[in-house]
Amino acid sequence: MRAWAWSIGVATAISAAHAGEPRDTVVIAVGAEPDTFIPPLSNSAAGYLVQDLIYEPLVESRFDCRLSYHPRLAKVRTGDDGRIDLTLRGYGAWPDGTPVSALDVRTAWDVIADPAYASPRIAYVDRIGQPIIDAPNRLHFQPPAPLDETTALSMATMYYLPAHLVAGLEPDALRDHPLARSPMPTGPWTLAEWEPRRHLVFRPNPLYRGPRRYRPHLAAVRFELIPEYETRILKLQRGEIDVLEGLRIRDLAPLRAARPDVTLHRRGYRFMDYVAWNLDRAPFDDLRVRRAFAHAVDIEAIIADQLTDETGERYGQPAVSTFTPELCDLRPDITPLAHDPDRARALLDEAGWVDSDGDGVRDRDGEPLTFRLVTNRENERRRRASATIQAALGEIGVQVDVDAIEFNAMMGRAHRRDFDALLAGWSAALFPDPSPFWTTGAGFNYPGYSDPEVDALIARGLATRDPAEAAPIWQEVQERIYADQPYLFLYWRDEVIAIDGRFQGAEPNVLHAYPDLHRWRVPAGEVKYGK
Repeated sequence: MRAWAWSIGVATAISAAHAGEPRDTVVIAVGAEPDTFIPPLSNSAAGYLVQDLIYEPLVESRFDCRLSYHPRLAKVRTGDDGRIDLTLRGYGAWPDGTPVSALDVRTAWDVIADPAYASPRIAYVDRIGQPIIDAPNRLHFQPPAPLDETTALSMATMYYLPAHLVAGLEPDALRDHPLARSPMPTGPWTLAEWEPRRHLVFRPNPLYRGPRRYRPHLAAVRFELIPEYETRILKLQRGEIDVLEGLRIRDLAPLRAARPDVTLHRRGYRFMDYVAWNLDRAPFDDLRVRRAFAHAVDIEAIIADQLTDETGERYGQPAVSTFTPELCDLRPDITPLAHDPDRARALLDEAGWVDSDGDGVRDRDGEPLTFRLVTNRENERRRRASATIQAALGEIGVQVDVDAIEFNAMMGRAHRRDFDALLAGWSAALFPDPSPFWTTGAGFNYPGYSDPEVDALIARGLATRDPAEAAPIWQEVQERIYADQPYLFLYWRDEVIAIDGRFQGAEPNVLHAYPDLHRWRVPAGEVKYGK
């Protein structure tokens, strides 16, 4: 699949930017392809990944315990009343020459706000409101209620769309628009080729108008679509790909032996796994049972088994919250429940679950203590954790049956809350907003957790604009939720990404697996693929 007509001349960009330097192609293995190139409609990690290449961001995010925002396509200013002003800097343009305007931002938010488009970001409209256009290059948001500044900025600076092409389109017409498969770039890269289920190739955008420092040094970025992890790691060991994220810890030593030229980068604690209990079903409606299960499962043993390498270096830590520990100023004072099977047995006895017939499974009122644990079969780490949990609970008289199903089927059951227990994971936000997970009725509140006091604390935390004043509120939110144990909190994992050592400027971080691809370069004499 070729991109639109304006990308035909992308090869000319090679001579236009950084002329004369050696140029190479980076080959990145990914497990899935984008669902769409229309950002407000995208609901996949693969979609977000490639959109970052195509579209010049309104602002540039950086992270050091908290997010900060810096001008890119727009300058941003916040007021004491929570108002957010965006001023476009004038260099942004679509490939047909139309300037990026305030109307483009408004058009994206029109899509987000209309339930007919089913944007996954629709809840944001209630938080920051719709943007108001002040001039062709200026607009502002006025949140209806006070809102944490970092959270508000992260929402307000997300999206824009070419209003001159898509404004007013009906939902089906927008989803089927050519932009969904062949986007108009405003950033340093353009989609040059897309062969579905095979690969995507991006090349420097010859029409990019941004600062020279953002213009790529590489000739191309090639994403190879390889669904099976085992195939991806084999291709990395053979030198057939250059970049692979999500490495299993036990693969690190063999990879170091096979590819000493590969650099292994640790990204930080962005990803967590958990077991959500369905609080509307027995026995999970009893806090004593939930605490018993937490005492029964040895989280440290899971970390030692799956997230520790052959030297004893750990790539995981116990989780006590959905707030990533990277938000260092928000870390709560929580001691994880200790691994104590005897305490677990005592709690179950107290709750009335005893083995009355001697068959090894506890029961109460004639009902056995048994449940089904759902997880996704594609994820070996979760399958192994499921088996560990099954065995640990079996030791205290609980029968657990594991349903390992396809990921999309698992997520369908999660959203319908059609499960007893669900072993899944989150990629954590880097700003403090737990409302999607823990407020009553929220879309990602899979356990069905509801506590009016926690709801009120979350609302107060989001309405507190000073991070120092908000920190104790967020710490209390985490402490209350952990005490209630709606999850069996498992672990945060430090993701490892492998990058061929010939690439300079490659610095993965907690924000992005391969950020700033425009900065990546290969020295003379090490170019592998050339143009």
